[in-house]
Amino acid sequence: MRLARLEIARDQAKIETSRETNTMKSILDSSFRYTPSVDTDVRKTFERIRRELQSQAAQPDADRPEIRVKVVQLDQLKKAS
Repeated sequence: MRLARLEIARDQAKIETSRETNTMKSILDSSFRYTPSVDTDVRKTFERIRRELQSQAAQPDADRPEIRVKVVQLDQLKKAS
């Protein structure tokens, strides 16, 4: 019974996480534009991502969504069953 509750909680956490991080654009989206690999610059892309991550890290904690994490050690699960 307890294990089933843990599985339900885990599934709910996955759903919440996927809703928050589901920002990838679909190729079926009309605003999607394919860029051939020869026209991309990986160095510039990584530099842009680093800048974005640094700016997010510089934001105060009040602006970021709360991250809820629940960790259960495997030994605790074995003892409970």
